[in-house]
Amino acid sequence: MSEVKKFYWIKLQKDFFKRHDIKVIEAMPNGKDYILFYLKLLVESVSHNGNLRFSDTIPYNVEMLSAITNTNIDIVRSATKIFTELNLMDMLDDQTIYMTELNKMVGSETEWAAKKRIQRTENQPLLEDNSETVEGQKRTMSDKSKELRVKSIDNTTPIPPRGNGRFERFWNAYPKKIGKGAAEKSFKKYKPDDALLSVMLKAIALQKQSDQWQKDSGQFIPNPATWLNQKRWEDETTQGGWKTL
Repeated sequence: MSEVKKFYWIKLQKDFFKRHDIKVIEAMPNGKDYILFYLKLLVESVSHNGNLRFSDTIPYNVEMLSAITNTNIDIVRSATKIFTELNLMDMLDDQTIYMTELNKMVGSETEWAAKKRIQRTENQPLLEDNSETVEGQKRTMSDKSKELRVKSIDNTTPIPPRGNGRFERFWNAYPKKIGKGAAEKSFKKYKPDDALLSVMLKAIALQKQSDQWQKDSGQFIPNPATWLNQKRWEDETTQGGWKTL
């Protein structure tokens, strides 16, 4: 039985490089290398529902990621840590790497569907109004410019995302491991969806770099339940610290 070819593409929003997390990364030393490495990881995971793994029994390590993406190993080490802190990447229990944003970006179609789409396009009558034709071409070019197309052969079964739940992702990201039960109770009170959890994780990643949280070995980091009860993810970060919105 012949293999079924499937074509994938990754759609980047036109404001992708204006996102706060992407701008923060790009502003870092080697930031542009980090962004290129991130895009390469998205491409590698596109046919596996965002999961990255060498095989069922062997997870990727930094040396492997460096080799398959042709990226300096020091860039790989630093970038994977940053991506995890900003919730762009998640390390699952079995060491599978999960690209958290991929499912929002990916599109696909089989080779047969691609051929039929091309045939329909070729069989459409030409528009008599040249101005409409030009306008249609502009729209087509604009659409193409927003898509990073990737060709891949789909000969594996997609791996479903796995994880410990939203609270566990919050708890793993928060630097002060005190009062887990109280923190979980506070967390459940807000019933955060993926969007709110993403905001929380990004706020934690940024606040961890602040002078206040780094001072005296983290003495002034609030307990996680306190952080949640006070909605500290809404704090506005500033250089060296933050202020509440």
